[in-house]
Amino acid sequence: MLSLLYLEVKDLNKRLSGQSFEVILKDPGQLGDKAQLQSLRGPPRKEVSLVGLQKRLEAAEERRKSQEAQVLKHLAEKREHEQEVLHKVHEENNNFSKKTEEKLIQKMEVIKEKREAYLSALKQRLREKFTCFKLHRTVQTCPSLSGDLIKVFKVTVPYPGVNVRCIKAISEICSFTSHSL
Repeated sequence: MLSLLYLEVKDLNKRLSGQSFEVILKDPGQLGDKAQLQSLRGPPRKEVSLVGLQKRLEAAEERRKSQEAQVLKHLAEKREHEQEVLHKVHEENNNFSKKTEEKLIQKMEVIKEKREAYLSALKQRLREKFTCFKLHRTVQTCPSLSGDLIKVFKVTVPYPGVNVRCIKAISEICSFTSHSL
């Protein structure tokens, strides 16, 4: 609207290449409507006093401090959340480590028990074989004692599985030695 008040456009002539215009600028004093000119300038300025400036500066300082406090509060909340997350992760890692250690200890105990059972069974078989071997030698060296040995062996040997196997072995040896003599 401002441009319409100060400009006057006259159409000069039309040509094939385009149109030509003449633009005439007017002075603001030539308009004649002073109220319209004042409304374009805006409201009159207030006088700035030292007290008013100080109040504005204090208000700006308070706004800056409140914004700074909000930013610090937000950062503190964020840091607190990060600490909580780190604490939770650390706690979960500790729980996982404890559970893994307990499982490993349990597994090691099971392996130890199985090994002990295997070794005790192996020792038992070796004792049985050694006892049978001793009886076999005794029967071979003195075939007349074989019947008495079988009776004594049934009573004295503390291993239940040895009795049956050794008695069979001694009986076979006795029958073999009696045939060979």
